[in-house]
Amino acid sequence: MGYPDAQTALKRADELEADVVSAWPRAWRDLDLVRLEDSSHWPQWCLLPIARGAARVVAQPPADFDGTHAPPPPVGAVAAYYAWRFARTAYLFEPELVDRLWHSARVDLPTLDRFVNLPEWCVYVVGLREVLGADAAYAHLEYNFRSDRPELRLLVDFGEGGLERLLPVTVRLDEVSLSSALADYGEVAGAVGASTERFEQTMSGLLSVISFLASPEVRLLHNEDPDRRPERGRKPIRQRTAWYVGEGGTPFAAAPVAQRPPTPEPEPRHSGWRLFGRKR
Repeated sequence: MGYPDAQTALKRADELEADVVSAWPRAWRDLDLVRLEDSSHWPQWCLLPIARGAARVVAQPPADFDGTHAPPPPVGAVAAYYAWRFARTAYLFEPELVDRLWHSARVDLPTLDRFVNLPEWCVYVVGLREVLGADAAYAHLEYNFRSDRPELRLLVDFGEGGLERLLPVTVRLDEVSLSSALADYGEVAGAVGASTERFEQTMSGLLSVISFLASPEVRLLHNEDPDRRPERGRKPIRQRTAWYVGEGGTPFAAAPVAQRPPTPEPEPRHSGWRLFGRKR
C-alpha cells in the first residue's frame, strides 16, 4: 500500500478555499489586517484567534445571500483555510503508519505541549478514509479569548461536496481527559450518526495521528526537495506541495512526485454526513 494521491488532495483543498473566497471575497485581506495590527495580544503559537478573525468575517452575510435563508456560518472552515494558505501543503501518511498510530492511540488527552511543535500553522492530513470514515482533516492551534485557554481546532472533510461537508471539532487542551475536552460534542456525535463513546474513540485516533507530526519521531520528506523543512511562514504562498510522513529510522516507501493541481472545476454538491470509519 502506498501514499494517497497528493494532486487530488490539493485540488480538493483549493476548491474549498475557493468556496470561502466566493462567499466572502474580502476575507483574507480583512484577516491579514487584523493579524498584523493585533498579533501581540495572543500567544505566538496561534496565528490568528477565531474571535478576532474568522468570527468577524462570517458575521457578514455571504456574497450570494438572497435575504431569505442562510446556513450556519462556516467559522471553522474560514479559520482553517486562512491558516492553511501560509503553507498550502498536504501531509501524506502511508496507510500502515496511520493504522498503527490510530490503534495505539492513548486514552489520555494530549496537551498543548504535544501540539505546539506542529510543523505548520495548519496541517492538512489526507488519506484517512479507512480509519476516519472521512477523506482528510485539518488541524491548527487556537487561543480562546473568552476562556483564556488553548485549543486544537479540527476540521474533518467528508468529501464529495462543498463547505457543508466539513465538520468542525474543538478539543480543549487544558482538560484532564479527552472525554472532558470533548464534553460539548454529544450533539456533534449524534449529527454524524455515532455514539458519544464512538466519537471519542475516533477523535482519540485522529489526535494520535496529528500529534505524531509534532513528535521527535516524525520524519518528513518534501515531494520535490529532500533538504527542505516545513516552517511557519508569515506570508501566504501560492505553491502547493506535499510532505511524505514516516518514522525516524524507517526507510520511505516509493513516494510519487506531487504536481500542482489543475484549476478546480465545479463539482456537484451533496449534503449529509457519513458515519465515522470502521469499528475498533
